[in-house]
Amino acid sequence: MQLELAVVAKAFPSESNTHKILCKLTLDICECQGFFCVLLFYLGHHLYILGYNLYKMPLNKFNPKYQGVQTKSTSKQEQKFHQLMHALEEQEIPKSVVNLINEEVDKVNQADSKKLLTAQLAKSFRTILKIAEKEMNLVAKNHYKNMWLAIGMSAFGIPLGIAFGASLNNYGLMAVGIPIGFAIGIAIGSKKDKEAEEQGKQLDIEI
Repeated sequence: MQLELAVVAKAFPSESNTHKILCKLTLDICECQGFFCVLLFYLGHHLYILGYNLYKMPLNKFNPKYQGVQTKSTSKQEQKFHQLMHALEEQEIPKSVVNLINEEVDKVNQADSKKLLTAQLAKSFRTILKIAEKEMNLVAKNHYKNMWLAIGMSAFGIPLGIAFGASLNNYGLMAVGIPIGFAIGIAIGSKKDKEAEEQGKQLDIEI
């Protein structure tokens, strides 16, 4: 038993909940099945670590060629870009997605003038957010609320306004439907934002 416990202690350091669960399971099996089962879990543990390290590839660092004087607008863009990269680093991102994101970071880093940097920051920021949403269903805070504001106005507000105007034979009332559409859009979008947060699909950044 002492040998089995020594193997478990070495194989499963308690730095994560996953390791703790695996360690407890191994100890339980150890009591029943003996050393060979522990050895199998030991090998499985290291395969898990290997796979996790391959899965969690590092994102490229933001380091643009242009290091000259910054405008207030460019500084704000850089801060937002840093926030986005930091939020993504907290996620478990597949290798294929890391490569896509790193391509955009490299484009920003290649900018060698203030004009190019400003333009590329804005473009890559939007592209990376789209990649995160498409590939991993990750969205920024208030993403759905902002999206459903427009949908609410076009899909609900305008048709309701037309219906009001037609029913009362006064098309000046068409504008009445717009705030109703906005309210519907905000309600739907806020609900979806809350669901994304609860599911761990919301990045810690607000556009």
